[in-house]
Amino acid sequence: GAGLAATAPVGADNAARDEEDAGTQDGQDARSTDGDAPGAAEEGAQSPDGPQSPEDAQGADGAGDQAESAGAGAATPIPDIQKTGEGDDSALVGKTVTAVGVVTSAHPKGEDGLASTLDGFTIQTPGTGGPQGAERQSSDGLFAYVGKADVAMPTIGQCVRVTGKVSEYPATGPKTQSLTQLAVRSVETIDGCDPVKPVPLTAVPAPAQMEALESMLVEPQGTWTITDNYQANQYGTLSLTPGSEPLRQATDAVAPGDEARAMEADNAARTIALDDGTSTNLQRGAATGVPYAYLANGSPARVGYHVGFTGPVVLDSRHSAFVLQPTRMVAAH
Repeated sequence: GAGLAATAPVGADNAARDEEDAGTQDGQDARSTDGDAPGAAEEGAQSPDGPQSPEDAQGADGAGDQAESAGAGAATPIPDIQKTGEGDDSALVGKTVTAVGVVTSAHPKGEDGLASTLDGFTIQTPGTGGPQGAERQSSDGLFAYVGKADVAMPTIGQCVRVTGKVSEYPATGPKTQSLTQLAVRSVETIDGCDPVKPVPLTAVPAPAQMEALESMLVEPQGTWTITDNYQANQYGTLSLTPGSEPLRQATDAVAPGDEARAMEADNAARTIALDDGTSTNLQRGAATGVPYAYLANGSPARVGYHVGFTGPVVLDSRHSAFVLQPTRMVAAH
């Protein structure tokens, strides 16, 4: 699960989750078993389609050169897949493409016995990352949803060639934030990929910047502070803000009205959720028996506690909000 900004009403967040979790993406993979919230596991609920049609074939350049040098076929550069058409939706939605990248996160289906997991992995264009300028327009990262596809989950650091259909989840149209992904048909391990680097973050990126970094490795710098932990025991998320102080509720600092609304908007822009690497609702079914992420390690995560990142995370999009996603599952660990 992924939390919204700390300033969002809790009821609205849960309602949005319930609405998103009520169905399945394009009616394809039905959710099941222990009653966990479908959430992000549905976020690529794709079933492999029929053979690739000629109109689905994509040209090769950029990152595809490394794949071809390794004996692979044509590949579409990840930034071309991430290039938007309407809203934040990929211009290639519905097309079958092949992408080459370095695996930066891996979330196997049913990990640790949980039924509602991310069921996929992220890849990033070889050799990319590090400090980025404001001119960046399209991401070098991409989520690959495995779901029921009969493929082995690659491991972090491997160089892979992935073929699948481009889709958005949730498929609610360009007016709603969604995650661009591939519904995986095949995965092949190859050689020749240059390593990737995380993008350093000293603040919460602006919305346009986050879209251009979607599914890329990032590494928050310096001290961040827990400003809300309300959803830690349900969705395994903590709301973080850069700096050493938690954010104040607007009406605790200013009078209700325009000034309070402006402060709420500012708080939302300075907040991002740290997720737990799964979509499990920890208050349902078998998930009630697993330890809470960030709470069961002998050092409970209280509001005002400081957070320092010892490794990179992925800038992910879940439940219509950007979140920091661990490269491996944290829930139940």
